[in-house]
Amino acid sequence: MKKILFLSANYPPMMTCGASRAFRIASMLPENGWQPLVVAPADLQQSGSDGGSAADQFPCPVYRAGESVDVEAFDPERLEKLLQGMTVAPPVGSALRVISGLFPGVNLHARWEKLAPAIVTDLLAMNGPVDAVYAQGPGMAPLLLALELAEKHRLPVVFDLVAPLDSHVSGGKSDAERLEERILISGYPVITPTRALKEYFLKKYFGKVTHDDITIIQDFCILPDSLREAGAQQSAAQSCVSVLLEDVTQKELKVFMAALGRFVANTGVQQPSLSFIGGDRKLLEKYARKFLSSVPATFLPRLSDHEELGHIASSSMFGVLTASHDGAELMVPERLVDAAGMGKPLFVIGPDGPAARLAGECGGVASPLQNAESLAGLLGTLWSQSQELRRGMPSAWTSGRFSPFQSVADLTKLLAYMLPI
Repeated sequence: MKKILFLSANYPPMMTCGASRAFRIASMLPENGWQPLVVAPADLQQSGSDGGSAADQFPCPVYRAGESVDVEAFDPERLEKLLQGMTVAPPVGSALRVISGLFPGVNLHARWEKLAPAIVTDLLAMNGPVDAVYAQGPGMAPLLLALELAEKHRLPVVFDLVAPLDSHVSGGKSDAERLEERILISGYPVITPTRALKEYFLKKYFGKVTHDDITIIQDFCILPDSLREAGAQQSAAQSCVSVLLEDVTQKELKVFMAALGRFVANTGVQQPSLSFIGGDRKLLEKYARKFLSSVPATFLPRLSDHEELGHIASSSMFGVLTASHDGAELMVPERLVDAAGMGKPLFVIGPDGPAARLAGECGGVASPLQNAESLAGLLGTLWSQSQELRRGMPSAWTSGRFSPFQSVADLTKLLAYMLPI
C-alpha cells in the first residue's frame, strides 16, 4: 500500500474550518490503496480516561503533537476557544497552568507548528520514505513544512486550501499571501472544496495559474447508520430548528434573533424549540431573553463532531447564519453538508455563494441578512413546507451527491498522476 504523509493542524479534535474534511479524507484513503500517516494536533482526554478520541479509532496511524490536554482543566467556553485554534489560559490554580509554566496559555495550533517537524523526521526514519504528502491550509505551518519536505526529499505534494490564506493587510503583501501565491504557482496540485474558491484563486492569480492547476474535491458525508436513519426518520412532532452561527457580528445576530422571534410567533400552537451551535453565548442569551422569551432554547458550544451531528439528526430543520465577509461567499460549512446528507430542510442566511446555492438545490431557502419581517416570512415558508413535505423531499444522501466515493476517487486519481512512472 502506498503511504501518504498527512499534515493538518485542523485535524480532530480541532473544530476549525477543514477539520471534518481532513479527517474524512484520511479515513477513506485506505480503502483506495493509500495509507495515511497523520500528523495531528494534541488530543483531548478526561482525567482517568484511557485511549484517544474517535479520530484515533480509524485505520490511520495518528501521531499527536504533544501530550493530551485534560479537558477538565477548562470550562466549555475556554475549551471551545481552544478547539477553534485560539490561545487559552487555564483557570488559576489548575494543574495545567503549572505544566504550561511561563507560557501565557495553551494553543494547539502553535504546539503543532513547534512539534510537527520533529514528528515528521521520526516518522520518515521509522517508516521509510513516503510516496506523497498532503498538506492542508489555513494555517501556514503545514504548508511550509510540506514545501520543505518536497524540496529536501523530492516528494510530490497535494495542497488542500479550504479558504484563502491572505489576511487582507494594506501596504503590500502579507506573509500569508506570499505563501498562497508560492503554492499556487509551485506546479504542485492544489485542491479546493468549492468552485467559488477555485474561481477566486484563478482571478486573483490570472496569468499565473491555469484551470488545470486547481481541482475541486468537494466535501462529503461519512455518517454512522444510526445518525443517517435518525435524520431521515425524525418525527415532525419533535419540532426543533437548529442554527449554526458562523463568525457573525452583534448587529447581524440581533437582526436574525428578532426574525426568529417573529417566525416562532407565527407558527401557532406547534411552536418549535430552537437550538444554537456556536456563537457568542452571552449575546445569544441576551437576545433570546429579548426576542424568544416564550420559546425553549438551547446553546451548544462547538466541542465535537459527534455531538453536533447527533444534535442535527434530532432537529427538524437546520440553518446557517454566516457573516458578510469575503470568505463566507467562497465556502460551504461542513455541518451544512452533513445536514444535507441527512435530508434536512435547509436555510442559509448570509451572502450569496456556494452555501446558499446548496440550500436551494436541496429544496431549502437562502437569503441575505435583511429586515426581520422578511426573514421571518422566509423561515415560515420553509417551516410549512418541511412539516407537509419533509418525508417526501429527495435526500441528498440517497442521490449520492455527498457520498465519499466520487470525491475520494477523484483525489486518488490525482495522487496517482503525481507518482513517478
